[in-house]
Amino acid sequence: MSSPLLYRKRLINQINNPEHHIIYIYGPAGFGKTILAQHWMDSQDLPTAWIEGFSTTNANELFQDFLKKIYETLPNLKTKLKPLLSLKSVSIDNIKALSQILESDKTPFNVVVDNAEEIRREHNDLSVALVGLMPRHIKLVLLTSTSPSTEFMKGAGINRFAVIGAEELRFTKDETKQLVTEVIPNITESEIKEVLDITEGWPTITGVLISLLKANQEFRNQLSNLKLKGKPQLSIEAKRVLSKLTL
Repeated sequence: MSSPLLYRKRLINQINNPEHHIIYIYGPAGFGKTILAQHWMDSQDLPTAWIEGFSTTNANELFQDFLKKIYETLPNLKTKLKPLLSLKSVSIDNIKALSQILESDKTPFNVVVDNAEEIRREHNDLSVALVGLMPRHIKLVLLTSTSPSTEFMKGAGINRFAVIGAEELRFTKDETKQLVTEVIPNITESEIKEVLDITEGWPTITGVLISLLKANQEFRNQLSNLKLKGKPQLSIEAKRVLSKLTL
């Protein structure tokens, strides 16, 4: 997939919409949430703090990691964040203090929280506060496998959200066609339809199929057969390809 910014441009434009500074991207594993966020980050002029959500009952551990990633991205903020860096526990008042620091600083930057459901699951009240109090000059992108609950969206301010779900993450016919024609320039419309029937727009399956096509040009002759056998056979083929990759 050599043109990520082309085939994800519609979604990158959606994230860039200035009307929304909170972006919620959700979908099952393999739908390309993290890859989309990485491509978006690479297309930005502003710095981005990338934060990995993890499961812990210690809210302060998460908060300190959040602060660390912010000042690593914007070193000038470390001095201003110093009062929050030695906390033994975290409260909503501390999140309000962080919001005030970021608001007064006015430095625009982006924040991506991957696996955001890990934070929300253990510390929902603090998550809602962090999202709801995020200053508007900072774009916050939340990546999660589950859709945002009505309560969460109301608590954080639903009018400030843009939501990209599983259906939006699926490759369109045009995107699939672009990706496949990079490997097989003379592919026919009927063969493209067969690819779509097999992958159903699922980004990971599309990527595996294109890798198979690239690795073996004769594989295109098996498209109809794969369509009949379905995803289980494609999964077997995918494991064969992945086992040969050198990481």
